[in-house]
Amino acid sequence: MADNLQNVLMVSPDGEMAQVAPELVETAKSKGARVISHNSRLLAKYADTIPAITGFAGGLAGGLAAGGTTAGVAAIPGIAAGGAAGGAIGEGLRLAARHALGYPDPTAPQAAGQVLHEGGMQGMLGLLGEVPAVGARLVGRGLLAASGKPATEASLTAMEAGRVPVGAPLTPFGKTGAEQIASNVARPLAARNALLDAADASGTMIPRDDLLRRATDLAAQADKELGSTLASRRIARATEIFKSKYPDQLTPTQAQEIKQIADDIFYKVSKRLKVIPTTGGEAYRAWNEAVGNDARSALSNLPGVGADISRYNAEMSPQLGLLNDIKAAEGANPRAGITPPPQGMRIGGIKGTDIGMAAAGGSARVASRLGLLLTHPVTHQLLANSPRATLSFLGLLRQEAASPTVAPPDALNGGNR
Repeated sequence: MADNLQNVLMVSPDGEMAQVAPELVETAKSKGARVISHNSRLLAKYADTIPAITGFAGGLAGGLAAGGTTAGVAAIPGIAAGGAAGGAIGEGLRLAARHALGYPDPTAPQAAGQVLHEGGMQGMLGLLGEVPAVGARLVGRGLLAASGKPATEASLTAMEAGRVPVGAPLTPFGKTGAEQIASNVARPLAARNALLDAADASGTMIPRDDLLRRATDLAAQADKELGSTLASRRIARATEIFKSKYPDQLTPTQAQEIKQIADDIFYKVSKRLKVIPTTGGEAYRAWNEAVGNDARSALSNLPGVGADISRYNAEMSPQLGLLNDIKAAEGANPRAGITPPPQGMRIGGIKGTDIGMAAAGGSARVASRLGLLLTHPVTHQLLANSPRATLSFLGLLRQEAASPTVAPPDALNGGNR
């Protein structure tokens, strides 16, 4: 073996490789053979990892283009396609690198076959990597649901997308979950309020009764569905109080305030009705939903600024809906330890899971941050591309093997080939 390693790796004019004894190198050169140096052999080893590296990059780009973690399983085709394209390109680059290093070229059909094979393999590795990626997101969302107790799927998604934790950071620095929401909505809130101020200054007014259109129709519909007048009486009472509290004409800012109050009440009552459903509660929830929707419509129709106000409201709505849940989860002292009582829950669903909370020591602070880590787009993409990344890493660590011998050591030495 030692003698073999002292030999020189050479390539004949017809593309065959062989180990040649040092004293025969010059003779082989005279017959057109080329020497492949030790450095070239070392670089060739690194070149062999190019398809895995480009497959990793292609899968990462494809997954992010398809929406990252927010796309869920919808990102799988993007990861597979990106990985396949990256692998095929990488194989082409690998062949080009080996050619530049002096290695013999494969035939055109062989090269095409290698490119297609590597592309297919990298695409399959992307699909394989989705198993831990999807699993991590399901567990992560379960931890978020268990720690923050979001009342709706939209709030859970807002918690994930807005990177909102529960309670104070695990270090002395940083924001609580409620403070994080305030930070997330600060820019669109300021922009929306500036538009409302401009609309107020222009003298634009909104008739109060425009915010009661749906509520008026709602009363008759509720009586018909329930077979009683209980709901309509509750709705009529809410309308009476509303008219006594607000003037006939409303400024855009007042309409916005009414919309926010109605949305908050709708959200809180909906959460309570999941525990104790009542006819009166359903009527009150429906009335606030109707008023909130009418206010939304009135604001969207404001001349010049309505579309932008609606856009900012839509951007902030999920975060503001989540705010009440996070405040309830954090309690009066968000910088203290938070250990809510265990509840039976479901992995990945809006009800979350108790298992992760137990693993986090019962602390919502720890569980929510672990959930945010598991649902982070970078975590998702790294896990999805972990098989090919592992191949790249192992390829770099692989010890340089003895050079291949596809011809006898003396085949380049004066033989008629």
